[in-house]
Amino acid sequence: MRQGAGKVKHLCGKLLWIQDCLMVDDIQLLKIITLWNLADAAAKPLSGKRIKLLLHEINMATKQGLEIVASDEYEIQCKKHGSGKR
Repeated sequence: MRQGAGKVKHLCGKLLWIQDCLMVDDIQLLKIITLWNLADAAAKPLSGKRIKLLLHEINMATKQGLEIVASDEYEIQCKKHGSGKR
């Protein structure tokens, strides 16, 4: 919750820009549950179902380009846990 650079000597200007945006309500920080966290796709070893679910979240299509990957798995997880797009 600290604002500004304070006693920090080397601070990236981007951090102060983010603080400013938060103060004027231009952006909002939200917690994302692990099930819907897209960053996990590259950070952890995941099961095939979970990878397909995350690919669905970024609208990855099948090889033929006719259908979004794992639509059925997405529907199951939405019924269990709620949509990640809230």
